[in-house]
Amino acid sequence: MTPAEARARSGSVRLPFCDLNHLEVLEVGDGRARCATTVGSWLARSDEHGIPSAVAAIADMVLMYACSTRSTPGMMPVTATMRVDLWTDPPPVGSRLVGEAEVQGADGDLLLASGRIGVGGRTVASATVRSMLVPLVTGPGPSLPGATPDSPVVAETPHPSATPTARPTAAAPATPAPAVDAVLALPAAVLAGLELVALGDERIDLKACPSADLERTGGVLHGGAIPLLSGLASSALLAATISPQQQTRRLDLTADYIRPTPMGTFLSVTSTIVQRTRRLIKIHSEILDVGGRTTARIYETAVLEPSP
Repeated sequence: MTPAEARARSGSVRLPFCDLNHLEVLEVGDGRARCATTVGSWLARSDEHGIPSAVAAIADMVLMYACSTRSTPGMMPVTATMRVDLWTDPPPVGSRLVGEAEVQGADGDLLLASGRIGVGGRTVASATVRSMLVPLVTGPGPSLPGATPDSPVVAETPHPSATPTARPTAAAPATPAPAVDAVLALPAAVLAGLELVALGDERIDLKACPSADLERTGGVLHGGAIPLLSGLASSALLAATISPQQQTRRLDLTADYIRPTPMGTFLSVTSTIVQRTRRLIKIHSEILDVGGRTTARIYETAVLEPSP
């Protein structure tokens, strides 16, 4: 069953982010869902591997499909908190990922679901999500006035009429790291409209203007695209700070969704190393709208390994 067929059965609306991932709904109903997708070239980290957040994005989609079976007409589930534990290296481009999820409990409009993502019958990640049911929104989403490529992130009052028409052109450091440039040249980073603002010893600041392909509905960024933005930012930071003799592998991520992240306006994405030991690095990323309000906080753990 394709997403279009699943939407026809459930009466839901088109989700561009699911279409981008060529999501195939294999089974959905009674608090359960099973979906499949293929790691596309837009998620490439190299010729061989997809970026780590690819699994997190797919986990969010299958978990939300499971939660949607417990929604009522005119309502839809949105992610409040998601945790993903990554058990292996990112799957290669072209891999067929199969996700299975089940609602574990419900309390009014609050739902708890868990699931796993596998490749060829082998588990590559497990995930848990807490979601809530909210009224279905299909119209234009929030946008903020006065957003220009050089606009600072300052408090402003939302207004529905302002929609930027160009990608942000951020002021980059005088000597940007080539490793950071390589991450920001990835297809997913281009799709997210990421540009470098500042790079410090253990912090990176980026601007983003996500493509409409990353939309959920109602002018809001899809929940599965949140770890995509933070994962790209943290990858750029790690590329600039770790030794060429080392590489990193992600162990887990936890995303807290504070408020809807608007499309059609500029976002600030920051990543900071908050703890570093001989083997582990903990990173805190934050996404803010042009009004300076936090929309999501993401916490990641990476392990340092020798380069092959």
